[in-house]
Amino acid sequence: MQESIQQLIRECADLNIRLVKNLPLNLRFLVWSSPASVRNPELSILWQPLHSKRKILARLCTYSIIIGISLVRGLYKFIKYKGFYFCHIKNKSSVLLIIPDVIVDNPDEYKTNYLIEDDEYPVDKLLFSFSKRRLKQGARISSLNTIDKIVLFFKLFTTILNDLGKQLIERRVTWRYLDALVMFAGWVLSQSWYFVWDLYHMLNNCGISNCNRYLLVLHEMHFYSRVVWTIANEKGLSGIAVQHALIIPEKLWYFPDKSEIRANSPLPDIFFVYSDETKELLQPLNNLVIAYNSVSLCQKME
Repeated sequence: MQESIQQLIRECADLNIRLVKNLPLNLRFLVWSSPASVRNPELSILWQPLHSKRKILARLCTYSIIIGISLVRGLYKFIKYKGFYFCHIKNKSSVLLIIPDVIVDNPDEYKTNYLIEDDEYPVDKLLFSFSKRRLKQGARISSLNTIDKIVLFFKLFTTILNDLGKQLIERRVTWRYLDALVMFAGWVLSQSWYFVWDLYHMLNNCGISNCNRYLLVLHEMHFYSRVVWTIANEKGLSGIAVQHALIIPEKLWYFPDKSEIRANSPLPDIFFVYSDETKELLQPLNNLVIAYNSVSLCQKME
C-alpha cells in the first residue's frame, strides 16, 4: 500500500479517535459511520495518488470544490430530507436480517440473492429504502425536526473547528490531516449523517424485537453496518457479517486501524467468510471469524 495512503489512514484514525473523545455520548456513533472511518477510495479523490502529488493551489481548489458541493447538497437535504422507509417482518426469530433495498431485486418479496434462505427457519427482516416507490408497503420514519438538525449540526461542526484549532496550536497540521478533516467536514456539511442518525434510533426504538439475539448484515463493513454493530454492542447482542464479495486490502473499509479498534470502533462479533485466506486476512480485526461452505447460516447461528 502506498505510503501516502497509509499516512491518510493514520490521520483519519487519529481524527476519529479525537472526535469520539470530544463529542457527547449520543453523537459518537456518527463518527464511526463517516467517510473518515468507512474509508472507500472509490468515493473520494482525496485517496487518489494524484491528489497527494498536487501543489498547494491545486489542493486548496480541491478542498474548496468538496466543501462547496457539500454545502449545496446539505442545503437540499436540510429542506427535503423527511426520513426513510422501512418494513419490519416478524417471524419470532432469534435472527434479525437487516437489508438495504439496493441488494433486493423485488422489494415486495423482501428477499435478496445475497442469502439463500431456509424455508424451515424464517428469520425476522428489516428492509429499508429512501424511496417510497421501492418500498410501497413501508412506513416512513424520522426522528429529526428542523431544530434537531440545526442543534446537532452545530455540535458536530464545532467539534471539527475545535480539533482544527488545537492541531494548529500544536503545529500538527499536515496535508494529510487536512485531507482527513475535509473528508469528515464534507460529510457533516452535506448532512449525510441524517440517515445514520435515523437508522440508529429506529433500530433502537422499534426495529429490534425482544426475541432477536443476532443482528445479521450482508453488506459487511459499510457505513450502515457500523450502526448495526454499535447497537449490537450496546444491547449485548451478536452482530453477524456475511461476505458477499472479494475482500482485499485495497478495500479499506474492512480494515480499521488498530488504534480505532482499541477506541471501540464497531466490528461484527462473527464474520462468515468464503475461505481460510480471507479468514486469515480478517482475523486480527475480529474476535471470531468463521469460514463456511454449504451449512445453513441460520442453523449455524442456532
